[in-house]
Amino acid sequence: MRVWWLVIATASGALCGCASTPTVAPRAAQPVATAWQQRDRRPANVPVTYRAVQSTPTPNTPVSLPIGGTAIATVNGRRVDRKVLVDLLMRSRGAAVLEQLVAYDAIESLAADRGLTITDADVAFERRLAVERIWNPLAPFTTAPLNDKSAEHLLNEVLQQKNISPAEFTVVLRRNAYLRKIVASEQKFSEAEYEAEFERAYGARVRVRHIQLATTAEVARVQERLEAGESFESVARTYSANQASAQNGGLLEPFSMAEDQLPPVFRQAAFALEPGTVSGAVRVGNWYHLIRLEQRIPAERPVMALVGDKLTKRLRHRLSEGSMYALYEKTLREATIKIYDPVLREAYQARNKTRGG
Repeated sequence: MRVWWLVIATASGALCGCASTPTVAPRAAQPVATAWQQRDRRPANVPVTYRAVQSTPTPNTPVSLPIGGTAIATVNGRRVDRKVLVDLLMRSRGAAVLEQLVAYDAIESLAADRGLTITDADVAFERRLAVERIWNPLAPFTTAPLNDKSAEHLLNEVLQQKNISPAEFTVVLRRNAYLRKIVASEQKFSEAEYEAEFERAYGARVRVRHIQLATTAEVARVQERLEAGESFESVARTYSANQASAQNGGLLEPFSMAEDQLPPVFRQAAFALEPGTVSGAVRVGNWYHLIRLEQRIPAERPVMALVGDKLTKRLRHRLSEGSMYALYEKTLREATIKIYDPVLREAYQARNKTRGG
């Protein structure tokens, strides 16, 4: 169950992008919630009984609540019972928050057992990574600098839509920092993995520009402009929904046919082109892409020993998060959890049936 998992909007998904402001053809904006892999699951059809307690306040006189009583607020003088509010919170958000606390505690303990600690810089790295992936899912293939203000604004929108507080988000970031440290301490790569990464890095590659569009109507308008003689680079800057690559006229970093961080259909369309030609509309998820081949780059054959450190870094970046998620799931499955509140226990068990919780 990939809920709250902070591998957000990866390039291997739908190549989603953040819409920039067009001057002619408006684009359908991407819902920011799609940056998360899955919405929170809640127990279905859970009956909730609301009970307000009558009171008779004197007009213009503040309501006096008994110390140690069960009222948590008043609505027009009617007391709201604390238990009603708590039970609602337990059913809707309690299980998700508890899961994060369980995972964090177990993973922090595992790291401590191995003598591993995290720093503020490690947590800042996880935050930066999350922000980059929300703002620009194609970050590994673009050189455009991160627009900090826009990216932070988008992150805040995502958190608000998911009803995740900054404190909860910090728990997730710290958990991921611990996971990354544990995985890095255990990682070993096989010869086959090095050879595959060598081919991705130094095999035959292509360099392309792309224009990302939301609808077939937008595709038709952009194609008309290209056919009228406007440069692909200029049109990409104005109309592409991928704000980061649009800054560079749609230019992406070179990639090989084996680059699994890009969808196969995108790679196939790029490698089928001749230099200077433009593809038809290539659909990836909910988006359409027009691709122009800029350059074919022949395979290189550097000495493996001289590029080993670079390949190791690439492999860690590529493979760490799969291992992190596997460890996260394993930790939750194996944790011994006793939940004393019956409402929270019911919600947590419903959420974690697939783990046998």
